[in-house]
Amino acid sequence: MGDTIGVNLFYGEDPLRQVANGLMPPPKDDGVFVVYAHGSSNNVQYYDENGGRHWTATRDAFSTVMGWHSKEWQTAMKSGKNITVVLLSCNTGSNNYVDHNSQKRIVTPINIAQRISTFPNVTVIAPDGYCYYGGDKNGKPAILGVLNEKGNGGFRTFKNGKGGPKSFNPYKENGTGKKADGNTGPSRENNGLSREQNDATVATGSGDVKISSIDGSGGSGSGSSSGSTSTGK
Repeated sequence: MGDTIGVNLFYGEDPLRQVANGLMPPPKDDGVFVVYAHGSSNNVQYYDENGGRHWTATRDAFSTVMGWHSKEWQTAMKSGKNITVVLLSCNTGSNNYVDHNSQKRIVTPINIAQRISTFPNVTVIAPDGYCYYGGDKNGKPAILGVLNEKGNGGFRTFKNGKGGPKSFNPYKENGTGKKADGNTGPSRENNGLSREQNDATVATGSGDVKISSIDGSGGSGSGSSSGSTSTGK
């Protein structure tokens, strides 16, 4: 990928935040944005300046949050420059998977990576499974791989809302590195429920919108979420 712009959406004392800080390269505006965050097939999680937790379930909400964290993103989106987003966030590239905590199958016809990739200038690379952060053999921060129930975890590429090639990078227990305390998937608090089953609050340019459907439609106005997305402890 070369040098990139890293955007760390973990917060506070989250151990994954520390790993992500160690992974972030010196910034260079080459059109590649690597996003470190909790997530699911339906959303990417972020925190506001007061520590409030929110979720982006639409491409526009995601772009708004990225703009808050990166002037390079703002410039690229205004100019239409071709950019690549690498989501190091669990299941953001999955359409069908088993939740680690609830053991329920989650089916998402159009995942969050697909939605973001409908921007004409944006290509998205996202994990099909749980993305494991940790340390390599030498203790250096590393992405240890992607775990799903099929054993073929890896990263999928999305463009114009459609999935393309998949590179395989499966995570194996007792493998070559030590995983951090937690992963980037959903917590027990929402039992792995899909977007159709859980409303959530997402960021927009003008305030918060309560989402109640897979495509991000719903009533306007602020509101607290009925679910949450967190580490998979």
